[in-house]
Parts: sequence; structure tokens; C-alpha cells
Amino acid sequence: MSQVRNDVREPVINGASGAFGAKLDAQASLAARALASPAATDTRPTRSWWARGLRVVRNAAIAVAVMTLVPVGLVAFRGDRLARFIFHGNADIAIRTAYGQDKRPLRVATDPSITPLQAGLALNALQPNRPRVPGFEAIEPATHPIAPWRTTVSLPADMFTTARPDMYNGPSSRYVLQASVKGFSPREMEYLRTLATAPVWREFDLVARARAVDAIGGQLRIPFGAEATPERRPLPSFKDSRELAYAAVARAAYYMAIGQPDTAETVLRSIVSYGFAFIDNGTSGLEVLIGGIIVGTGYEALDRF
Repeated sequence: MSQVRNDVREPVINGASGAFGAKLDAQASLAARALASPAATDTRPTRSWWARGLRVVRNAAIAVAVMTLVPVGLVAFRGDRLARFIFHGNADIAIRTAYGQDKRPLRVATDPSITPLQAGLALNALQPNRPRVPGFEAIEPATHPIAPWRTTVSLPADMFTTARPDMYNGPSSRYVLQASVKGFSPREMEYLRTLATAPVWREFDLVARARAVDAIGGQLRIPFGAEATPERRPLPSFKDSRELAYAAVARAAYYMAIGQPDTAETVLRSIVSYGFAFIDNGTSGLEVLIGGIIVGTGYEALDRF
């Protein structure tokens, strides 16, 4: 047990690792290792660091290229199938569409004199311009109807105290109908009168009463350019349409306050019709979702009414 082992191997400098099977006489002595060139030992970590950095940059570039090319390839070669899959395979869209079907009897009567293109142009005027996309030229509306709630920075704190703004910059669509039962102050009535009689409702009612809406023909010039593809069609921001639904409830509250409940009910039904204009005439899943939200706003207001 006291015998000193003579088979202990040490790391080497010349490539022999001392692993099993390596020749013992291939090992360099401690003295030889001590005399190894400092320059050689110092440059190895530097080279290793640079090599590692280059590998990281190369791998990152490959990853970015793959992440970019795969979606582009899918859209270029299977764009139509991808769009149909996203639309039909989205359970939330199906749920919202099914949710609105039993609300159809609540719509206002349609006006056959309103053409689909007239309704499409009216819808275009109600929503902001779309982003510029090659192949698509947006139609600039002749006029931009003014919405009073957008010109007011904020409602004074002493107005509509039980129906303060929440979803938009106007009286809450969830509480303004109940507030009409108790009555409004002269300032509140003047605000509601301006809101309820604003020119913006002309285009709103055109869309709501149309049998069909040419949403694409009213927003984009046809024919499209050579670069146009279905999945790249620019969509408007639907924020204004949601605000119109909320403001229409305040519009109905005005008619309730002046003793015209039939007109108020018609206004609330027009919200439902406006939502179905998106569901029935929209060409994207997003439009169906927005239509479902608008239909729900009108239905809930009718329920409170």
C-alpha cells in the first residue's frame, strides 16, 4: 500500500491527452511545458473567443433568415389556403358568428333603394384611411363626417355623473339609458342633442339599412394593381365603428329623454343592423369579430331599454 504509483498521467502540450491507450513516453515533461511559448498559450483563448462569436453570429443570421423566409413562402405559395384556414379554423370567430344569429330579428327594416356601392362608400367615410400597400389604391371619401364626441377633449366631471365615459369619449353606453329615466341637465341635453343630430348618422344609417354592402368596392379602387394579393388587402381601423355603436346608445338616450321611445328603439336596432353589415359583408375574420362586438352592444342596450 505504501508503494508509489508510477502510472499517473499528466496533461500534455503536444496533443497526447493521457487517455487510456496513449503512450506514456509521448508526454512532455514539466520542464518542457514550462518552456512552452507564452504567445501560443495566449492566442488560443483569443482565437476560441472569436470562433465562438462568429458561430453565434452565423447561427443567428440563419435563424433570422429561416424565420423570415418560411412565413413569406407560406403566404406566397399557399396564401389563399392559409387565409381560409385562419378564418374557418378560428373557434372565436365561429362562436361570435353563432352568437349573433338569433339577434337578426332585431335589425331595422332594409331599404332596397340603397345600392351596395352606396353603402360601401358610406362605410368608407365612417372609417379612417387604410395603410398604403402596393397593389391597392384607397378611395378618399368626399367628406369626413364629424363625430361630436371626437372633438371634445373630455366631458366635464359634473356632466353624466352616473354615466361617465368608459369605452369611448362620450356618455357610457352601459348606463346612459338608465340615466335618461332620471332626466338630464340642460347642458347634458344640449350635448346629447348635438350628438344625436350629427351628420355622421346619415352614413351610419345607410350602412345599417342596406341589403348588402360592397365593403371592398367602396374602400379600394378596382381593378387592383399587379402586386395585390388577397391576404395583403389593407384593412381599416375599426375603432371608429366601435365608437359609433357606443355613441348610438347615447343617441337613443336623447330620444328617450324627449319622449320619443319608438325612435330610440329604432336607433338601438340600427346598431344591431350595423354589426350585421360587418358579419354578412366582411371579407376577413377581423370584420366578423368587430361585427359581433357591435351586435352585442346593440342587443345589450335593447335589453336595458
